[in-house]
Amino acid sequence: MQSKLLYYIVPILQIITITFIDNPWIILWSIYVIIPLLDEILAYDFYNPKQTKELEDDMFYKIPLYLVIVLDWCLMFTVLNHLTQNDVSLFDTIGLISIWGGLSSNNFTVGHELLHKDTLLDKFLGTYTLVKSLYCHYNIEHVFTHHRYVGTPLDAVSAEKGQSLHSFIPKAIVVQWKEAWKQKDKMQRYTILNILMCLFIYKIYSIKGFILFLIQVYQSIAYLEASNYIEHYGLRRKLLENNQYEQISDHHSWNAPHRITNHLLFKLQRHSDHHKYPSKPYQILEIDPNSPILPCGYLVSIMIAQFPIVWMNLMDPLITGYKSKQLYEESRKKVRKFLVQFAIFASCLMIYSLYD
Repeated sequence: MQSKLLYYIVPILQIITITFIDNPWIILWSIYVIIPLLDEILAYDFYNPKQTKELEDDMFYKIPLYLVIVLDWCLMFTVLNHLTQNDVSLFDTIGLISIWGGLSSNNFTVGHELLHKDTLLDKFLGTYTLVKSLYCHYNIEHVFTHHRYVGTPLDAVSAEKGQSLHSFIPKAIVVQWKEAWKQKDKMQRYTILNILMCLFIYKIYSIKGFILFLIQVYQSIAYLEASNYIEHYGLRRKLLENNQYEQISDHHSWNAPHRITNHLLFKLQRHSDHHKYPSKPYQILEIDPNSPILPCGYLVSIMIAQFPIVWMNLMDPLITGYKSKQLYEESRKKVRKFLVQFAIFASCLMIYSLYD
């Protein structure tokens, strides 16, 4: 069964950050230690809901999406006010910007969900909430390029085997921006909005606030592109004799059944089904246990991908061997080892923050 209330994890984290803004390191520790731990402890989520019109139209599932958008903007103003009006230590500033950038990336997750919908309100919110990250053009590339060419060399956000995350992100940002200019009218409008957003932040918070804003912008974009990197890493569609690529299938996206992260990301981890049926609401997305399954959720995958050698050692054998139970179990052991090491490091930072 689906746990409806778990979809409120992000709004709750946003409210907690706004309320307890003085020590972001505890929140960071909760996200990057407790959530991965729960994903390891709890049973995998392979439950596929019944495809009913009632479930598809259930407004309960829209509420957390709208809440994330509203609270994300509230979080931005709260953090900027706090950092520009108070004497905050460098250590706490780094922590707060880190949690701000991480939570801001959920604006992309929600924007992605809404821009695929049919209603004008959802498309409007899904597109224009991304002005906060100066990235409204995402909807052009994502809908008209990524979904068409996913898993091929024609798609800038389908990572190749052996490509590091750090080389992938700048290339993906530049290529997508260039591709989006094929729709010149939209890009001119988005560019004007970006300029107005920058002027607005600078006018209110001066140069310090503007620099902090730009750091958050890059962080949220980096999280987005890291997700893109993970979703299709090394998976390729075959080029057929007619010079066309094979049809997109379950085997061209990495999925993850990790329960808490699945709710944290509004079932983004059921990525194969999303590519087959882009307009499907997140609450009715399905997962095939025989599709490529990651040994960890997207959140932990992003953490591991920061270390290219560790990531490639983990993932490269699985690209062709994801159906091997032995290979999968070996990769799970590598994930657990990484999580123990990271948890020790993160816990030290959190404890230090209590005495800083």
